[in-house]
Amino acid sequence: MIEKCEMPNAKCGIADSHRAPARVFRSAFRIRHSAFTLVELIISIALVLIVMLGINYVFRMTSQTISSGQQLNEQVRNNRGAQAVMYDDFSRVAPDGACLLLRSRAIAAFRNAADLANDRDYVETATALARQTATRTVDLDGDGVEETVSPATYNLRNHRVDVISFFARGNFDRQTGGKTTPSGTAAAPASEQPLLAPQSTKEAWIWYGHLRLPDNNNAFSTSTDPGAATASVNPRNFFASQWILARQAILLQHPDMSNPTVPVIKDRNGDRQIFFDASAIPATGTTGLLAPLDYSTGTNVAGFTNMYDSRLDIAGTSIADYRKRLSVRLERNPPPIPPTAPSASQRWWDFLFLTDGRRFQTNPDIVRPVTSASFAKQSPIFLQGASQFIVEYAGDFLKQNLKADDTSNNATATPTDPVGRYGDVIDVYEAGDSTDGEIDFYVQNGVRKIRWYGLPRDTNGDGVIRADQGDVVPLRDLWQTALAPTIPLIANVGAPFEKDFPVNAQPLNRDYLTLPVGTAAAQLNRDPEYTCAWGPADIVRPRMIRVTIVLDDPAGRLAEGQMLEYIFTLPQ
Repeated sequence: MIEKCEMPNAKCGIADSHRAPARVFRSAFRIRHSAFTLVELIISIALVLIVMLGINYVFRMTSQTISSGQQLNEQVRNNRGAQAVMYDDFSRVAPDGACLLLRSRAIAAFRNAADLANDRDYVETATALARQTATRTVDLDGDGVEETVSPATYNLRNHRVDVISFFARGNFDRQTGGKTTPSGTAAAPASEQPLLAPQSTKEAWIWYGHLRLPDNNNAFSTSTDPGAATASVNPRNFFASQWILARQAILLQHPDMSNPTVPVIKDRNGDRQIFFDASAIPATGTTGLLAPLDYSTGTNVAGFTNMYDSRLDIAGTSIADYRKRLSVRLERNPPPIPPTAPSASQRWWDFLFLTDGRRFQTNPDIVRPVTSASFAKQSPIFLQGASQFIVEYAGDFLKQNLKADDTSNNATATPTDPVGRYGDVIDVYEAGDSTDGEIDFYVQNGVRKIRWYGLPRDTNGDGVIRADQGDVVPLRDLWQTALAPTIPLIANVGAPFEKDFPVNAQPLNRDYLTLPVGTAAAQLNRDPEYTCAWGPADIVRPRMIRVTIVLDDPAGRLAEGQMLEYIFTLPQ
C-alpha cells in the first residue's frame, strides 16, 4: 500500500521517481520550424499561375465578348441608318432620268491581315495573275487541302464591288461648303465658311460604290483602289474589311445664265458657289457633252478640283438638261449594234464613274485644321468595312405564259407550242413593243417567284448557278435561249442596255460554276463583270433593285461579316 505523502510535492519521493517520463512527454510535442521544400514551392507557384491564367482567360473572353457585342451593335445601327438612306434614295428615282447605270464586278481579296498571314501559297512578289489565283485558293472545309474558289462564288476570298448610279427627285441638302468672291474667283480659305453650304436642290445624281483610299503618303492612284496591287503598295484599301462603301449625291441646279460668260449658282444666303460646270452644247462633235457629270469634269473656277476628288457636290445642270446632252451625244456617236463591240469613245457609260480606275476618292481621316475642304472629304463615306456590295435588278423585260394551269410538257415555248408551260417565255421586249405587265418570274413547285438579273450568283445555296432553277444570271441568257434553244447562242447579244458580260451566252440549264476560268470567250472571266446602261431611249427600266451588303470588322472582332439584304421598288 502506498502511503500518503505528507511532504510538499517538491520534495516528494514519488514525484522524483516520475520526472524523466515527464520530460520525455514534453519533448514529444515540441513544434518544428521547417521551410517549404522545392517541390512544394513549385507546386504552389504552378497553382497560382493556373488561377491567374484562368482569371486572365475569363477577363479576356469577357472583353472579347463585349467587344464583339459592341461591334455587332454598331453594325446594327449602321444597318438601320443605311436602310433609311437607301430607301429614300431609291424611292425617289426619276423614271425619266438621263440614265441608270449598273456595273457588277467580282474581285479576289483577302479578308484581313490575319487571313493573308495564314494563306499557304500567296507570294507578294509574284505576278498579278499568280497572286489572284493564290487568293482564290482556300481551305474551306478544314481538311488541310485548299480548294479553288470560282469567280462566281462570293465568300471571304471573292468579293463583289458593284456600282450603281441614277437620277432622283426630292429634297437634297449640300454636304460640302465653299464659295466664290463676287467677281467669280475662288474665295480665300478663311472665307470658305460655313463647313456646309446652306443650300438644297430638288434634283440629284446619286452614286453608290466603293471608294478609292490613299496610301500612307496620302497619295491616290489606281493601285489604291479596293483590293488593288499588294498590301505594301495599298496598305489602307487592300483587305476587304478595309473597304468603304460610298454614297455620293451630286446636287443638280441649272445656273443663272444672265451673263452667258459667267454662270452663277447661289446658296440661300446669296453667296456664289463653286460648282461643276459644263459648256453649252457644241454645234458639232461630242466634246464636253457628258459634263458636268463626267469623271474629269472641272469647276466654274479655274484650278479647282475634279469631280472624283469629292470636294464639291453640286453641278450646274438639271435632269432635263442632262438628258438632252446625253441624247445629243448618242445621236452623234452611237454605239454599234451588237455583237460589234463599241469603241472606247462610244462607251459613254464608262465616263460616268462606271469602269476600273474611275471612282470617287477620299481620305477617311479628318485633316486638321478642319476646313470646308477637309470636312467635305467625309461626305461620301457611307458604310465602313463593306466587303461585299451586290446589286441586282428585276423588271418586266420578257413576255411569259401567265396561265397558272398550263402544264405543257415542253420545257420552253416552241413553234409548235408557242405558249409552253406556266412561266415560259413567249417573247422578249424590243423597242416599241409592249410587255405583259408582270415582273419577270420563274416557277418553282407551282409558285411564282421574282426573277433577278445580274452577275451570276447562287441565291438558294444549292451549289449551282442555273437560270432554269431561278438563280441570278444576265437577262441575255433568257433573252436568247428561251424561244429557240436549238439555235446557236449569239455570244454577246442581249437586251439593248446590256453592255458587258462575264462569258458568252449560256443555255438555261448550264451551271456557271462548272465553266472553265480564263480569258477566252467561252471561259468565265477571272474578274467577271456585267454592265447595264439604260439611256434616254431605254423606256423599259428596272422595277425593283436588290442590294446585298456584307459588313466586316477590320479589327477581326467578328467571326464573319454580317450580311444585310434590301429590296427596293422603284417609281414608274
